[in-house]
Parts: sequence; structure tokens; C-alpha cells
Amino acid sequence: MESKGVIRKIFEEEGALLVSFPAHDGYFQVPLTEKDLCAKIREARDARKEISFTFDRELKILSVR
Repeated sequence: MESKGVIRKIFEEEGALLVSFPAHDGYFQVPLTEKDLCAKIREARDARKEISFTFDRELKILSVR
């Protein structure tokens, strides 16, 4: 699945980066082992830039554009 938005909030918990977006309830997650993906998400949050992202049924972010 795919969506886009400006990141509202991120935080780390139990080995994952949890990411929230204004248009979605709940949090998407990225394993902290996915260093490149986590870096892209942090950069987008710091720049307040809209991103497009793909995710699976368990709300795991798979890619960011």
C-alpha cells in the first residue's frame, strides 16, 4: 500500500522507529536496523517535508520517496 504526508512525530521503542502522520491513526514502524530508511524519515521530519511511502498490512514502512 502507499500513502504520503508530513511526519507529525517519531520516537524509538523496542528496536523500532515509530512514525505518525496527521492523516493516519496509530503509528507506522521501521526497524532501527533499517538505517538508511530511518535516516530518510528523520531528514524528512526535520525538513517538515512531505514524503511518499509504501507500507504493509502490519504498518511497517517498506520504502520512502
